[in-house]
Amino acid sequence: MHISKFPLRTPRRVRIWARIKLCFVLIAFSTASSAQTSQTSASQYAQASSGECIGLVLGGGGARGAAHVGVLRVLERERIPICRIVGTSMGAIVGALYATGYNADQIETILKTVDWKGALSDDTRREDQPMRRKIDSLRFGGDGNEIGLRDGQLQLPRGLLQGQRLELLLRRILLPAANVDSFDDLPIPFRAVATDLLDGKEVVIGRGNIASAIRASMSVPGVFQPIRRDGRLLVDGGIANNVPVSVARSIGATRLIVVDVGAPFLREEELSSPISVSLQVVTVLMQRVTDASLATLSEGDVLIRPQLGDIGSADFIRAIQSVPLGEAAAMEKIDNLRALSVDAETYAQFEKSHQMAPLIERKIDFVRVDDTRSVSAGLVRTRLGELEGQSFDLKELESAIAKIYADDRFERITWHPIEEDGRHGIEVLPVDKGWGPHYIRAGLALSDDFAGRSGYQLTTDITFTGMNAYGGEWRTRADLGNLSGLRTEFYQPVGERRDFFASVSAGFTARNQRVNFGQSLAEFRFERYLLGVEAGYNASDDLQIYGGLAAGRDVLDQAIGSFNLPVEIDSDFSRVYLGALYDDLDGAGFPSKGKRVSTRYSFYVPALGTIDAGQVAQFSYDHAIGRDRGTVLFGLRAQTAIVENTALESLGSLGGLAFLSGYGERDLLGSDVALARAIYYRRMDDTSKLLSVPTYLGFSLEAGKAWTTRDDVSLDSLTYAASVFFGADTFLGPMFIGYGRNDENIGSFYLNFRPLVRTLDDSR
Repeated sequence: MHISKFPLRTPRRVRIWARIKLCFVLIAFSTASSAQTSQTSASQYAQASSGECIGLVLGGGGARGAAHVGVLRVLERERIPICRIVGTSMGAIVGALYATGYNADQIETILKTVDWKGALSDDTRREDQPMRRKIDSLRFGGDGNEIGLRDGQLQLPRGLLQGQRLELLLRRILLPAANVDSFDDLPIPFRAVATDLLDGKEVVIGRGNIASAIRASMSVPGVFQPIRRDGRLLVDGGIANNVPVSVARSIGATRLIVVDVGAPFLREEELSSPISVSLQVVTVLMQRVTDASLATLSEGDVLIRPQLGDIGSADFIRAIQSVPLGEAAAMEKIDNLRALSVDAETYAQFEKSHQMAPLIERKIDFVRVDDTRSVSAGLVRTRLGELEGQSFDLKELESAIAKIYADDRFERITWHPIEEDGRHGIEVLPVDKGWGPHYIRAGLALSDDFAGRSGYQLTTDITFTGMNAYGGEWRTRADLGNLSGLRTEFYQPVGERRDFFASVSAGFTARNQRVNFGQSLAEFRFERYLLGVEAGYNASDDLQIYGGLAAGRDVLDQAIGSFNLPVEIDSDFSRVYLGALYDDLDGAGFPSKGKRVSTRYSFYVPALGTIDAGQVAQFSYDHAIGRDRGTVLFGLRAQTAIVENTALESLGSLGGLAFLSGYGERDLLGSDVALARAIYYRRMDDTSKLLSVPTYLGFSLEAGKAWTTRDDVSLDSLTYAASVFFGADTFLGPMFIGYGRNDENIGSFYLNFRPLVRTLDDSR
């Protein structure tokens, strides 16, 4: 498709975006030689045509840096050819795009269409996560809080964000310059400024991968993970030189246009926390460096300082509002700028030379994976190797990388096109988490029925990865609280793509189990000892087929209440089981689309230790349908004893908020269990904010029962229940405060941190 073939009535924004999409979607590997021809002539012509080498200095300022685009628009309108560009942080992004060949309108369109909430997040789509991680997310109510363990010491990530999605975005929009090594070979020579974290010195980046350079220049300390480049650990350039005037002069600029978009100082009433005071100190130190830099400007230079009001450096949702403010600030300096302009014919020739390198359609002849920074590079090579021989499709490549990253093994995965001996390929660099290779993850659940029964549940996992070259893991889980116990498991992926798996586990659990027998209550002390082996096949990220053997002993002691049972019951059990699980829900806490279907059939085998034979079938189904802010979650859970047996392990349970409300957690036990429910929840927070805690209001309608024997099962005996709740998706997992009541005239208040969707094992 050629841009010139668009009809004249095509909207201007559509035409611009269509041009940009060529960089995103076409089968594209630009060659260094084609870049060289265009790039050198553009910068040389700019200098020759005006008699000056006009340098553009774009300062850092986060979201406020979008004002640079407004300045560029005025420079284009006033026919001012740029000879050199230097940028810091957000100024480096805008500067790199302009140096590569984008014009102001194209850059503005990119900023308008970027999903900033997605780009400034490491969250992977749950649909892309492997099944093992999806199951973990239900157990922890999310991805949990991970701490690294290395050489016996606890390790934390060096930044809240690793910047994986941001760097993929930068590589996408800067694809035309992907094969440019020296930034002097861009249409306009360019430099990005970063800071060496180890000595605080300014680092001027003028060669290598341009997306990596920009990512380093904008790595705000504590927010983004530092970037290791050329043996240095790099962070945001604003710390060393936020408005790098000296750098522009050092690469040949004789006249400067300088744009300062730095954030203003906070007012006294805004200094209300230690964090705000610390930020103010950083701003003060940066401003000193900036003032010293601006003091070197000469009479012929132009300084532009847009008045950006209350737009903060983190207000990326409002970033586009800065564009017209930057344009207005440039217009205030219009007389100074016009002194640098050239005639229309001369500028038209400059514009013609200021073009992105041509994109050539290619296929992927080879995929190379750099294994120097990852023990799991073989997995990346296997999965991306399937792209060899195919036409280059950027969307397909990014999707494949996103799925690998969702495996939660890597700090980041980067790529760039390469050419060798006339063959075109991609080189991929996976980087293992710097705070590993072993990890501790914890989850906390609180519960309270506001009637004297409260509790907590603390779950801690320690996972040792890299146990062998095939991705073996050893995981040990400790539980404290309502459910106490210890479980250890060795998990081994198998196969070239690691689609198959096998595991062996052993564990012990204990809990106080309250049981509701009509109008009477009893409480038992329940202990379970368990050994198990399991094997399965992950047919896709959404579908798992598995089977296994579980054996152990249940011990039940009656603690409180009077019921016609022996004081103590010991029950040995062993079962062989087969199961299947499909899960494409988009969230663990408050899903808005997708479904989860799980089924399992267990055979209790006396020859292996069970008291008597039995067969139990289990089934669960959850389906989320969302629209705008509202979601309806339909659910079914059922268990039936096809052949009844006396093993306590075979019993299912109901009870809890939205799991037959009114009752407490697991208050109802039975060999046959059924539950149907419909839950509606509506998101209440401002979704336009970059940082916000998702909050919800909702209610549920439920019908269900737990029966002692299959003969007792009937629709007439169903219990009907309803609940209302407030929910929030917190860092501890989904939190609910609610009230539920059923037609047995039993009501309860709830405070808990358990997801609305649960695994089959949660009912046992």
